[in-house]
Amino acid sequence: MASLRTRLAGIERHKLVIGVLSLLFTTTVIVGFLVENRWGYMKPDPMLIYVDSWQEGERTPDLVKEQQARELAELKRAIAEQKAAEAAAAKAAR
Repeated sequence: MASLRTRLAGIERHKLVIGVLSLLFTTTVIVGFLVENRWGYMKPDPMLIYVDSWQEGERTPDLVKEQQARELAELKRAIAEQKAAEAAAAKAAR
């Protein structure tokens, strides 16, 4: 212990302060990485849902009709895809 004191006494004070600060900074960075790895640092991204812009003068019944028309078109497309897949499966089974 006496040799450590004599060695530290020979080092200039500002060098000792810089050395301690560099060790403190390095330790902080390492601990930060470990904490981030364990618990994370950000919340998960929110789910964004985009909707069509509301045009001035549009009424709710018009929007409901447009939505129903889109849903009907999507349902027809899904039925057509299902029929095509069934026809392909029946053709492959022959």
